[in-house]
Amino acid sequence: MSFSLAMINWINKWFPKFSILNFKFLIISAMYLLVLIPLKLNHTIGIARNTLWGIDKILLGTIVGSIAFLIGIWADKKVRALRGKQLFIYQKVVFPVAALILASVVGFILTT
Repeated sequence: MSFSLAMINWINKWFPKFSILNFKFLIISAMYLLVLIPLKLNHTIGIARNTLWGIDKILLGTIVGSIAFLIGIWADKKVRALRGKQLFIYQKVVFPVAALILASVVGFILTT
């Protein structure tokens, strides 16, 4: 997810006339497919006993991690909008990473 958003920002910066808004979903999907297809072809995804709640652990981690990452980005933007500025340096990095750590801890607690 992070690389997808970075690529969208890079395209917006270097090709401002190119309307990237129409292609955001395509870019994000392509980035996920570039990761997940080789894992499927390598038989890393789809192992019968590598599931949690009936979903492959890698796919579940990808989904939960992506949602947590987006929540962290949303929280950063929300704090900036409410305060008018960032609260501390590297806030843009800390919020998504904290959301991922929190999701990992909650996932660990739920599965043990």
